Amino acid sequence: MVIKKNSKRILYTEAVLLFLCFMLFVFAPFEIYLSAKDSFFFEGYELVSFFALAFVCSFVCASLVNVLMVLLGEKIHTIFFALCFSLSIALYIQGNYILADYGQLDGNAINWADYRVEGLISHGVFIVAVLVGLFLLKKVNAMSYMKAAGGISVCIILVQIVTLSTLMLQAGGLAKEPVYVSTTKGEFDYSKNENMFIILMDTFDSKVMSDLLNSEDAEECQRILEDFTYYPDASTLYSNTRFSVPNIISGVQVKEGMTFDEFLSEAFETTPFLEELEARGWECRAFTDIQLPKTSENMMFDNIEPYTLKVNSHRRLGEYMLKLIGFRYLPQSLKKYCWFYSDDMNAMISIGSEERERIFSWANMEFYSGIDGISASAENGVYSFYHLEGTHVPFKTNRDLTYSDSEVTIHEEGMAMMTLLDVFFEKLQDLGIYDNSIIIVLADHGYYDYRPNSLFLVKGKMETHPFAVSGMPVSFANLQEIYMRLINGVSAEEAVSTDIEERLFYDIENEELRQMIIEGNVGKTENLTYTDQVLFVE
Repeated sequence: MVIKKNSKRILYTEAVLLFLCFMLFVFAPFEIYLSAKDSFFFEGYELVSFFALAFVCSFVCASLVNVLMVLLGEKIHTIFFALCFSLSIALYIQGNYILADYGQLDGNAINWADYRVEGLISHGVFIVAVLVGLFLLKKVNAMSYMKAAGGISVCIILVQIVTLSTLMLQAGGLAKEPVYVSTTKGEFDYSKNENMFIILMDTFDSKVMSDLLNSEDAEECQRILEDFTYYPDASTLYSNTRFSVPNIISGVQVKEGMTFDEFLSEAFETTPFLEELEARGWECRAFTDIQLPKTSENMMFDNIEPYTLKVNSHRRLGEYMLKLIGFRYLPQSLKKYCWFYSDDMNAMISIGSEERERIFSWANMEFYSGIDGISASAENGVYSFYHLEGTHVPFKTNRDLTYSDSEVTIHEEGMAMMTLLDVFFEKLQDLGIYDNSIIIVLADHGYYDYRPNSLFLVKGKMETHPFAVSGMPVSFANLQEIYMRLINGVSAEEAVSTDIEERLFYDIENEELRQMIIEGNVGKTENLTYTDQVLFVE
């Protein structure tokens, strides 16, 4: 009898609850996905089952609470209704109009103190929404208020449906084309005749290396790096990984008007140095988990193959997407509980077949665990490019190559990388591979203020000498020339002694590349000056 008497009250509340549940568990996940489809490795269909269940369960539970509130009395139900509608409107405004830029989920913790104004606005939206809702309860007839709020809720749902439909058409639906990925094919299979290893340790800069060489660990580092020459005045070209890694592999630089896909395609398909290795019969492999070209007619690497990527856990994927939703829709004080490192999501990549090669992981410990499996069965020369996690945040590897439950210092992570190299080099020596191998250890960029000053260590073929440090300036714009000289048998000193007319660096924010000129030692920030040139890449 009570239910029948309050049927309209229940119906209007159902409209608000439908708006709330639809927004959070249908509109939000698929709007986030479709708006940045290329940033996700998986197809949108992978989200359907989790969020369909989440939507149904949340709406059913909310409906049961709705009925319970009615049974407790009209006054309690009216307050419940006002709070639900106010919260829904606040979440809607926060998630669609208060879009502060907190940076990328790249492992760096967010300094929330830098976003005080955004925090005030965010919390103000929720406080005002609740106060307005309660105020209207006193000034407007309850049923009129509920009817109007229910109508507004239905209208917003219709707007969101139209928005999703438009995004679906623009993005070409939820499906994704097969993408090129780096597999573990031949990851630890080398030649006893000649090899070239380029080991890129992400974010490892010369500041960290120089600090290690001036610490109590100096003697150990010099022992590990015997035969190498260290160049502390080495400068990379780009401040982030997605531009720097393709450039280090190929020498291809960004040009005005070039799209990012065009940059990738050129980097992985038209590289004179790799063409020279191919002409000599070398096997070439690149192990990285960065974005690769979407399509290719002339991929230069044996281990890079096209796959339609799958997800190995829909539950975990749903949890990460819920965090993205929370990061977008919740007030700022709660956003910190939704922060996660975006690379953790990539750990769920699957290619759906046990017969196929595994997808390469850049995790330091994954590489370390594979060292015992090194073999030397390749008949011709082998070129292996490794992009490892290196000293990228969050720091979590102790110097003895064990994971820490709490964050370790960058010094400890740097020593962990030295230990990793020590184990790798020792295995190469045991198998008679080390001496005839060219080995370059470098980074794509440095850490914070030292982003231009990347690590750069070189050992030429059959090169033996105590660990050396050279003050010679190096620009990664000249890497291809250095590579070519090294495979022709010269020492590190001869290979690196290239003429440098001008050293440049591109500071990247979003898709804007601001050019800087380096005048003097790159390790000193005062020696870097912005020029007027700015490149834009779509």
